[in-house]
Amino acid sequence: DFAYTDFANEIGLPGPKFILHDIIEGKDDYHLTKVFSCAQQFSWQYIVSIIKNRVSSVFTDEEIEKYARIYLNSGDKFFKLK
Repeated sequence: DFAYTDFANEIGLPGPKFILHDIIEGKDDYHLTKVFSCAQQFSWQYIVSIIKNRVSSVFTDEEIEKYARIYLNSGDKFFKLK
């Protein structure tokens, strides 16, 4: 995903300027760190949904605060569905 999005951006193909990954909790700490490190090298946005306690073992609270844009929980749902 990263390579294609970067290539498309470099040659000026129209398309989204983001990558969306859902459920990356299955990655081990090493690969989770590499994915986020790699994403920081590009000019497009990396969107991922992940449980906070899963990234707490890899990143500091300050790093999480720096990069997180929205927090959701069972009482604060995105679409406000019950």
